Amino acid sequence: SAGGGGGGGGGGGSDWNAWGGKGGEPQKIKQTDGWKLFVGGLPMDCTEAELQTVFATYGEVTKCHVMPPHGSSGRVAAFVYYATEQAGDDAVKVLNGLYKIRQDADAPIQVKWATEKSQGGGKGDFGKGDFGKGDFGKG
Repeated sequence: SAGGGGGGGGGGGSDWNAWGGKGGEPQKIKQTDGWKLFVGGLPMDCTEAELQTVFATYGEVTKCHVMPPHGSSGRVAAFVYYATEQAGDDAVKVLNGLYKIRQDADAPIQVKWATEKSQGGGKGDFGKGDFGKGDFGKG
């Protein structure tokens, strides 16, 4: 009589593909303002209007928020909010590590899905020290 009930394992494999099979997809955040992207490596004098222009190429931007320059590095980061998740995906694919906001910029910008700092635990490898740890401004 032992050993019944082992049959349920079969369906497991197919669930992978629902996520595009990548595993470890970043957790995307939809806030009241929209889908939230983190943008790093911006010039000191970058404006919200400038970001709006660049990011509006990929979809409707509902909000831009440029943060003050980081104390030690002087680097500037921003959050850009999109009306649709698809627009955010496109922007990340096309801009991240490739696009320079200014012709004379020394490095391309980083564009990635923002992560909630308040979620304790979690994956941990994501979003820790976007600033200062040296993914920014090496050399």
